[in-house]
Amino acid sequence: MGWGLTACQSEPATEPLAQHGPRASALTLEREATGPYYAGTTERFRADWPEAQMATVRWSASGGTLEMLGERVAWTLPTAGNASLTATVVTTGGEEVTGTWNFQVSAPEFPETAPNHPQAVAPTAVALDSSGATLSPHCELAFDASGTGHIAYVEQTHPTLWYATWDGTTWTRQVVQSMGPSGKLEFVTHDLGLAVAPDGTPHLLYAMGPGIFMYATLVNGSWVRERIPDLGSPREFAVIALDPSQGYRPTVAGQVTVTVSGVQYSRIAIATRTAANTWTTSNITLSATSNQRLAGEMLFDNTGRLYIPWQWTASSPPTTGVLSLKGTSVQSVRLDTQVPYLSGYGDPALHLAMAWGEPNHLLLRAEAVYVDIALAPEFVSSVATASWIEAAPSLTAGDLTYAQGKPYIVHSHAGHVELVTVGASGSWAYTELSTIPTLPDLYVGAASMSVAVRPTTQTAHVCYPANGTILFQ
Repeated sequence: MGWGLTACQSEPATEPLAQHGPRASALTLEREATGPYYAGTTERFRADWPEAQMATVRWSASGGTLEMLGERVAWTLPTAGNASLTATVVTTGGEEVTGTWNFQVSAPEFPETAPNHPQAVAPTAVALDSSGATLSPHCELAFDASGTGHIAYVEQTHPTLWYATWDGTTWTRQVVQSMGPSGKLEFVTHDLGLAVAPDGTPHLLYAMGPGIFMYATLVNGSWVRERIPDLGSPREFAVIALDPSQGYRPTVAGQVTVTVSGVQYSRIAIATRTAANTWTTSNITLSATSNQRLAGEMLFDNTGRLYIPWQWTASSPPTTGVLSLKGTSVQSVRLDTQVPYLSGYGDPALHLAMAWGEPNHLLLRAEAVYVDIALAPEFVSSVATASWIEAAPSLTAGDLTYAQGKPYIVHSHAGHVELVTVGASGSWAYTELSTIPTLPDLYVGAASMSVAVRPTTQTAHVCYPANGTILFQ
């Protein structure tokens, strides 16, 4: 949530004095967003009266339209000028208090230049590639701290890894890796990962064939490309994340095969880039005689602790969980015992998208389910709760991020690309972005679509495949 206002206050960026009612100073108003108020946009607020338990809340406004649900309201702002919002609260004891808040509403700006104002999604979709080439149905999207957009995708016509940046108006793209007289029978496949440091430095992970994983980054305007050793088995995938406690040092996770008493098992492998063209690798073993597989994205916290989803195939159906890794300390928590939905997935059907929520909350998208893990001081005691996103048995393609106090989810649902977030009522709000053909079967690690929120505007943006190209919206 954003800052709160009492009923004796105006919005800080404006001067008009608020109206007062009896004991109005007891009321507070919480706003989801920050920054200026723009005509025609929708602001979301919540009323609170700490002194007593509220039974009902009535809302009114000097203009615009209201969507009300108890103590929450979504207010579509009127035309530019002075405007007011009023809440009348009745407590369970029958006491009534009214408070009014005054606002200065500004003329609307183009959404991309309206600072810190949340938009549901950019209004139009644009194709990233106009060459007519067929693109792989996968993309990765991220924003840096300055609001520059970064996208990576793969061309299939002549296998090429492309990287592009967006200044709010124009995409500028360049080749990271393509085919040439290298003396190697290798070419870029659709396995793809992108992580961007706050200063805008891109870190890309991609495959040059089964089990051959590469890393690329920009150094003084030129691409540095490195092969990541001892990472990846044929037909497997890998993911990348940056460690903020080590200057946003890249770390990659993949899968390898080990032999125990003559029997081969899968293990999650970790590769950390400690210097240019220098990688330190290690394997994680949760059980010596079972397959442990990577089950989606991974994230670092600010202390350098790494969180990785996994599946353990010693049981049927497989066990699903998240492990926590820092140095040589490994802890793990099972999710399938807390979220029964996850117990029905066979290896390797499950792909978990991950994002940081409120402090000490790790969020996951597991196809049709949204999972919120409240992290405990001892990770093994962490508690997971789950909510349905869709009443559908399977939503294979999708991604998750979190901004302005709520999650943003993009997924493919019944041939449609949908953006899902939390509306004023506290329920899921669905926005259809595009109608697309059924997406092809994808590796569990493939980033078929991606969602990110631009920090300078709080606008949600997505990239997704459609008709042989990649669209950005």
